[in-house]
Amino acid sequence: MKFQSRFMALSPIILVLLISGCRHMDTITQNQAETQQTNTDPSLRPRTYALPTETVFDAVRDLIVTLPRWKEVQQDPSSGQIRAERKSRLFHFVDDVRIEIARTPSGGTAVHAFSQSRVGKWDFGQNARNIRTFLYALDEKIQSETGGT
Repeated sequence: MKFQSRFMALSPIILVLLISGCRHMDTITQNQAETQQTNTDPSLRPRTYALPTETVFDAVRDLIVTLPRWKEVQQDPSSGQIRAERKSRLFHFVDDVRIEIARTPSGGTAVHAFSQSRVGKWDFGQNARNIRTFLYALDEKIQSETGGT
């Protein structure tokens, strides 16, 4: 009987984990995620493109308006920063997303992303998923527009 009551107490947590699709358990205890060159998850590393910074900046702005529940809130081409919001589907929680676009020493362009939940201590991996969604979509957009650079 004790096992059943413990299981019933944990079942909402298990359900949330299953629904959220958390494959990277280290991200569920934080309410933020960011790209880092040394990240063990390759999908959360900054992207580098052999394109001018202005071209990538414009591609990022064009992309944000196409992503579901994303909204650009601020952009500054001189600093290479774009701020956006992403709302969750069910409870409409807002995550703040910052994208930094900068020229690399080799003349290409690097894209770094940071996502943070406004409320709560845990995000169940949502901020990492925000970054992955954005970066995968950006990779596809750049590839389709430039032929793979």
